[in-house]
Amino acid sequence: MRASAGRSGARMECPLVSIGVPTYNRPDLLARSLTNISNQTWKNLEILVSDNCSSDPEVTRVIKSFSERDNRIRHYVQERNIGALDNFFFLLSQARAPYFMWAADDDYIASWFVERCMEVMLREKDIVLCTAETQYFNTEGELFPLVPQGAAFRRPTGWDRLKRMEHLIRNNFDNLIYGLFRREALVSNGQIFWTRTYAISNNEIPPLLAAAYHGEIVVLPDAGIFKRATLTTYAQAVWEERGGRLPTGSHMKGWRAIRSTWRYHDNVIRAVRAGVEQLDLEPDERRRLVAMARSRIRLHFLYMLARYKPASAPVSQESR
Repeated sequence: MRASAGRSGARMECPLVSIGVPTYNRPDLLARSLTNISNQTWKNLEILVSDNCSSDPEVTRVIKSFSERDNRIRHYVQERNIGALDNFFFLLSQARAPYFMWAADDDYIASWFVERCMEVMLREKDIVLCTAETQYFNTEGELFPLVPQGAAFRRPTGWDRLKRMEHLIRNNFDNLIYGLFRREALVSNGQIFWTRTYAISNNEIPPLLAAAYHGEIVVLPDAGIFKRATLTTYAQAVWEERGGRLPTGSHMKGWRAIRSTWRYHDNVIRAVRAGVEQLDLEPDERRRLVAMARSRIRLHFLYMLARYKPASAPVSQESR
């Protein structure tokens, strides 16, 4: 199977891409997500759906309806609810393609998303994760203004692994995890990297550090991932990127909330340490990465405690 390379007019191979869709009790949103994925311009897909023991029988009906019309869809039903993250891991364990991405059942991606990411990854062999900017929308489907988060990853850096990992720590944002990966950046010796750290924290930084260890991360400048979010979640994302006053909905109210938030941040640091210890790094490289992560994560907590973060200038690779 072959596909056009698009604007260049060149021809390129069209490898299989696996898309994993974890779902639970959201049949209408799942139907929209599967319609969106089925209509991707990159046609060589295997679409994996894992129902996390939904109580709503409509979920089964939606999955059956789509799988009968599209033989690219394989579906699974968990006998018990295994938790959201384990459902994510299950989908990756079932994937057969050398390229993999997760797609949340309440989000959607641009029709060109897989094709454009694959064009980049086939052209640039050092890229292990390609994605696009994320734009949030509310429960009524109305788009919030785009807040670009990926300017620091507009193109390959050409750096060594340590500099790439440091760059990830400085510029990480959680939606990177919904990009398109080379499978070897997520799975090592048959084991999913994230499963070695998520018992400490389910934070995305350890697997993204592993991706940066293996190669380059690139973010396309156009909005290609669309995520459903509350106004509070969107306001938090704006604050993370731009600084200023912490939105009221994100305030830690009372000692219990402060202690819980501190524990979360501390667990992220522990997970980062556990993650980098599993990579083939020099001892001083590990110490350097953990120290950088610890400093930035604790500073983030202090910003939340102070309810203020200094405004930051837009980040770009040119301005670093």
